[in-house]
Amino acid sequence: MQWEIPDGLAYITVIRFDPASFYSIFNIDSTALINNTVCSFEDVADTKWSSVITEMYTKNKVEDKLQVWNSALEQVKIDDFLPPILKSAIGFIDTYKGNVTVSQLLSY
Repeated sequence: MQWEIPDGLAYITVIRFDPASFYSIFNIDSTALINNTVCSFEDVADTKWSSVITEMYTKNKVEDKLQVWNSALEQVKIDDFLPPILKSAIGFIDTYKGNVTVSQLLSY
């Protein structure tokens, strides 16, 4: 699959989530992205998010689009539990900006 930037695209919004929160918020099976790493968000997220996306696209201003997401996300109970060992490993990886080998991580 090749992604192309549409002509006339004025902006791209990138939102980062804690991994545990991401799966919880959007009710995504944790194995959904293993074999399908590049896909449409709507292909993996819970169907209720399709209506949020549809509503977002009805808005003209960026601020209004972001407000749709803010309103939807405010209604979600976030489960961001990660086991302590996994939190520690993620912290180690973040410290080195991902430039870590498996053997370095195991010896940490």
